[in-house]
Amino acid sequence: MWGDMFSCIGTIPKGDAKKLRKVQRIAEACYMTLVPVLAIYGASASKWLFGTDKVGPGTLVIAGQYVSGLVCTPVLIFAICWLAFRTDKRIRMGNVSAVCLVVSVIVITGCILFSTLKNLLG
Repeated sequence: MWGDMFSCIGTIPKGDAKKLRKVQRIAEACYMTLVPVLAIYGASASKWLFGTDKVGPGTLVIAGQYVSGLVCTPVLIFAICWLAFRTDKRIRMGNVSAVCLVVSVIVITGCILFSTLKNLLG
């Protein structure tokens, strides 16, 4: 996903498989680094995010999905908007669709910010 996104926005040349694999490995390494950190700090993260001392597999899965959604959703929103407005003009969406896309991006980003601030500030 990350390599495809970077090749679509022009950061990586589309035919360069070596750089594509490198980006994929870096993204996988970041995710694999986050898993032990989440497991080590699972108790404090669970208490902070969910208000409970009980840490089980379900709590760690929910916490992992929360962090993944918090990080990946803005990146995917950026990639979708980049692709939507950088495509060839012949196949680009119309004005109404572009407005709907921008409004949905604002709503989703606002919901993420509201949820994050609510969890952080209590």
